[in-house]
Amino acid sequence: MHCQACGAQLPSGAKACPNCGTRTPAYYANSGASPNDPTIPAASESSPSAVSAPLPSTQYGSNPYPNMSLQSPYDVNPYNAVPPPPPPRKVSPVMLGILTAVVLLVVGASVGFVFLRNHPTKTNIPPTATTSVVSNTRNADTNATATAQSIAVATAPAAKDPYPPTNGKLTLDDPLSRPFQWEANPTNSVGLTCGPFSNGAYHVSESKIGFAYSCPDQAQFSNFAFEVQMTILHGDCGGIIFRNNGTKFYLFEFCANGYYVLYAGLDNTLKTLVNKSSSAITTGYNQLNTIAVVANGSKLDLYANHQKIDSVSDSTYTGAGFIGLAAEADVDPTELAFSNAKVWTF
Repeated sequence: MHCQACGAQLPSGAKACPNCGTRTPAYYANSGASPNDPTIPAASESSPSAVSAPLPSTQYGSNPYPNMSLQSPYDVNPYNAVPPPPPPRKVSPVMLGILTAVVLLVVGASVGFVFLRNHPTKTNIPPTATTSVVSNTRNADTNATATAQSIAVATAPAAKDPYPPTNGKLTLDDPLSRPFQWEANPTNSVGLTCGPFSNGAYHVSESKIGFAYSCPDQAQFSNFAFEVQMTILHGDCGGIIFRNNGTKFYLFEFCANGYYVLYAGLDNTLKTLVNKSSSAITTGYNQLNTIAVVANGSKLDLYANHQKIDSVSDSTYTGAGFIGLAAEADVDPTELAFSNAKVWTF
């Protein structure tokens, strides 16, 4: 007789194969068991002689991870499991732009003026202006203007007017290190950003090519000296706007290539009054320049780093208007950092 499992020759009367250990028919004939019976019979009242083999204990002491579920993964029906929540939906750029525009309408735009430009400002190429102008400005508030004009730094000596006739009274002195006379506002639909205040300076930027804009102050002036320190971080040009009443204004700006320009805006047209270069302007990026204008009636004196670089007579507008800090993106997005804005009135 041979083993049914491995085929080895079985000794006579063997109850198990000496080769693989499989039980033989002789084993089942003597024990009365069947090959189909369970290996370990369960004890029951009907078979009291059956031996119940103890199952191994599954108690291994206290759970060292009390916050962790010890439930078997097979105890949960995968078809009844609750699916995970969907990821948060991203806001599309178009919707974000719409939301930004709505926010700006609610809080009030900080743009002093916007005008379309179409000219290069690469090295040794002077800027030239087009005549497409769009002007937006704050609504004048007499009380707010009077309050702003009366604010000066009371904890420090008033800075003496350094610009002829040197008899101006310090009316505004803002280090531009935090919100005071200027505000921080998000980018609007034409790429205009006023702020943030960072590293002791007020950042003004224009991301849309062909536009310039100004972040306005809260005060209006007519005859004054206005100076501010300006650094072009990247891009094209930046400067100051003054006597801006919404339809009339002046813009005086420096460009990174050393050119300076003075424009007069009137009824959606832009007139170039001056377009020159000056060695008094420190060229390039990350260079600090002090830009200033003395406006007295129709006479406009222009300064770079406390040096007079030009004088213009123009009567486009001699009344009171807002001042502002401007950035212009001719061929590249532009960002500037402004600090230490001062106004002396007379």
